[in-house]
Amino acid sequence: MSYHVENTVCPECRKRGNDRSGNNLGVFSDGHCVCWNCGHFIPATSNGKCAEYVQHPVTRDAVVVCLPEDVSSVLPPHCMDWLGQYGITSREIVEHKLMYSPHWDQLIFPYFDSNNNLLAYQARNFSTESKQKWWSQGNLSQILHILPLREKYDKIILVEDIVSAIKVSRWGSVMPLFGCITGLERLRRLSLLTPRVTHWLDPDKRGEALKWSHKASLFGMSGGVIFTEKDPKECSDEEIEEFL
Repeated sequence: MSYHVENTVCPECRKRGNDRSGNNLGVFSDGHCVCWNCGHFIPATSNGKCAEYVQHPVTRDAVVVCLPEDVSSVLPPHCMDWLGQYGITSREIVEHKLMYSPHWDQLIFPYFDSNNNLLAYQARNFSTESKQKWWSQGNLSQILHILPLREKYDKIILVEDIVSAIKVSRWGSVMPLFGCITGLERLRRLSLLTPRVTHWLDPDKRGEALKWSHKASLFGMSGGVIFTEKDPKECSDEEIEEFL
């Protein structure tokens, strides 16, 4: 019999500006969730976990993330050229909803939950006035941005960045770490979705790949590591297919 585990933020109430205390949504032991206020219901999946809650948990200290006001789906030539050097296709640009801000001269990678709520975004700066290549808004360390989205995964490949993730996702399920640190909490949440993770980090992060691959066993997952002389996004399609 299912029992109540905790309360958290209801995404539907928050859309309407309600649930300021962050406790309207009840989470139950079999994975389903129900809102005490509006009745929003999230069913458990076949593996007894609520996929929406596991992949995109809404925390009490969640901040509102807003895109620049001038974003457009039309990318200028210099952004297209930058993506083109890694072989990112026009179809993938549309599929992953990439955008451009003329004012900031930024290529924007947005991250949404299963209800199309904006959780966070990263921006690749092209302006010569910016000292940072990348800028982000939202808590990227809490997001499991798995491509493509499914209820269960035989294996999930962990890479450092979103461009590598888009490219590698042509051959398997992949998730960007938005850095080189997996973290124990993300490993715990990944263990609810898959029995195996494989770390494929950039060549200078082999030690991190080995460390976090070993820690995956603490959560009952088998781990693996792929070592290459190039970043995943710099590998050709044929090389990626061979490595996987």
